[in-house]
Amino acid sequence: MGRYLNKIRQHEREYQAEEAKDPPCVSVQGERSERSPVCSDVVIEPAAPNARLIYWERATGIVGPAQPEFLVMVGSGPTASFWVVVQFEGLPIWINSTVLRSQQAFAQQITPKVVDRIREPR
Repeated sequence: MGRYLNKIRQHEREYQAEEAKDPPCVSVQGERSERSPVCSDVVIEPAAPNARLIYWERATGIVGPAQPEFLVMVGSGPTASFWVVVQFEGLPIWINSTVLRSQQAFAQQITPKVVDRIREPR
């Protein structure tokens, strides 16, 4: 059993070391990584330090605010998609531009309330 756990730990260390290298198909600030094969373009740029706070929609409602850290463009031309990377509640979150919402929408959203079921008298 101990040898098996050691092999798993070794595999995890190797995997983490590989992940620490530049991911394939990603160019940072327009420069393609040496490891990148020919594939669709991914451009990652740091967001401005004074970027406005953003809000976005999740299944639970509109959440935020969060400070953008990176801006990402995947693909090119009319099929390109745009993403914003933020730190939210201690985790990195990738937010598609299609779910971005305004501060006004965040402030006006109705929060659902839990209510007791109405029972008919017996």
